[in-house]
Amino acid sequence: MKRMLVRLCIQFACAFALSFISYLLRPVSALYWFLIYLFIPVFSAYSAIKIVINGINPYLAWILPGISEALAGFLISLGIAPDPLPIMITFLISLIGAAIGDVINKTNKKGRI
Repeated sequence: MKRMLVRLCIQFACAFALSFISYLLRPVSALYWFLIYLFIPVFSAYSAIKIVINGINPYLAWILPGISEALAGFLISLGIAPDPLPIMITFLISLIGAAIGDVINKTNKKGRI
């Protein structure tokens, strides 16, 4: 139980740090758009896959990256809501990553891979 909580906290901290840095880079528009719309969702999907494979419930693995991105946006703007589209993209892609991790676990249990 403690190990699972530590993994979830590490996922949240890494996603928050990455989101915070990308929101700080908002004046560099090309890099900002790359980070916020592509890199953070791919990172969140990868982290969701990895922690689901390591035994975390898939329903817990997908929600923390999106929450951390929203929290970083609120913190950077001091209370003004960030653009909701990249947050929803992060939620969707990390949900897909958690589902992929669950499918990998189920196929490994059946002995197909």
